[in-house]
Amino acid sequence: MRLLAIVSGEYGRRHVANIRAHAPADWSVEMWQAPAVLPPVIDYPEDYLPDQLPAADLILAFGEHPGIAELIPEIARITGAQAVIAAVDNEAWLPRGLARQLADGWRIWVWRASLPSRYVPSPSETTGCDDASASPTRIR
Repeated sequence: MRLLAIVSGEYGRRHVANIRAHAPADWSVEMWQAPAVLPPVIDYPEDYLPDQLPAADLILAFGEHPGIAELIPEIARITGAQAVIAAVDNEAWLPRGLARQLADGWRIWVWRASLPSRYVPSPSETTGCDDASASPTRIR
């Protein structure tokens, strides 16, 4: 499994460190630090992305700014990812309306709760979670 985590702050880095510590040995976990400042509306996502991103099967979006979510479709296209999991503790990072817009044509799940500290999704899991307090919502 090739994972690409999009992070913008300590929230995402903490989750990436945890996933790396507990992921199966054959998983590749890459991280991309999103720009610290983004405009309110992004017309040309490629202007805010690096020239190259690693290939990925799954994108984990830990962005702490709604502009980062607007980059997800272009990141998925560049990396070849087939699915996205957007984990949010604050709906301002990924408003429901934006989540619905992003889901058009993509497999996107939005976690409306923190992932458990030891949670690592298995390749066979798509919408499940081993913590009853987490609430995955398939947006599509």
